[in-house]
Amino acid sequence: MKSIRIISLLIFLVYCQLTIAQGPVITGPTIIPPGGATYQQPAPPLMGNVWECSPNISLTTVSNTEVFATGISAGDGYIILKNEALGIEIDRINVTVAGIIITNPSGRDVQVGKPEVFSAYDVGNQSTSRITYLWSVNLPSYATIISTSGINNEEATIIFSLSGMSYTVTAEPLCKYCDLLSGSKVVSANKLLLSPSYPNPTSDVFYVDLDKMSDEQNKTSKSFDISLFDSSGNRVCNERSIGGRVEFNASNYPNGIYFLHIYDVESKTTDIQKIVVKH
Repeated sequence: MKSIRIISLLIFLVYCQLTIAQGPVITGPTIIPPGGATYQQPAPPLMGNVWECSPNISLTTVSNTEVFATGISAGDGYIILKNEALGIEIDRINVTVAGIIITNPSGRDVQVGKPEVFSAYDVGNQSTSRITYLWSVNLPSYATIISTSGINNEEATIIFSLSGMSYTVTAEPLCKYCDLLSGSKVVSANKLLLSPSYPNPTSDVFYVDLDKMSDEQNKTSKSFDISLFDSSGNRVCNERSIGGRVEFNASNYPNGIYFLHIYDVESKTTDIQKIVVKH
């Protein structure tokens, strides 16, 4: 009985390989518009066939031979048909998700108080209509679009004022006939400085060394407004200083996570440090 099963399995594998050799091919467009696109494999599908795709694409099964692809973010991607039983890739189609891509010199980490230039360009655009761009940031209270430039408004200069935060920069394409996803990019604003608070975690007294808050080009004293907030957003203490070392006593604070907000009065920027109190 065991030998019969082995022979049956071998026959099945040979059949699968012959079927694959005949060429199940993915059919569908090479450009995925914002409304999505359909991709098919020949019927009947081979047992064990599965669909996979690049991270910027989402697939929804329509039937045993068809999937519907929608773009998550613009750019090049792929859709694969593979057979899990045999562990091989049957076919692949390289595609482009039509939309806007945003680039910037600093990548994901931008510096607080320093202007950063973001550029937008389109991919997979099948229209000849002129595109202009509308820029926005999800936290306008802490990020200012100080200027836009380019023939089509394709560049935006943005300055971020609050560190320790993630911002989403968006470029929306404005054109009459084009069908493109808006572009977005998430960046983190940091002061790129050493942590000025120690010890951390703390059970008693901790210190804030404000001299570490000066950048390499400017070592002069500055005025700071320092506040400590609990995890519910309640301010538990506040100090003002022009530099040096500031002492905080956390011995009476409950265990938990606190947030130290160090506001630079001169540059009007805020650096946030996480403080852990553990008795």
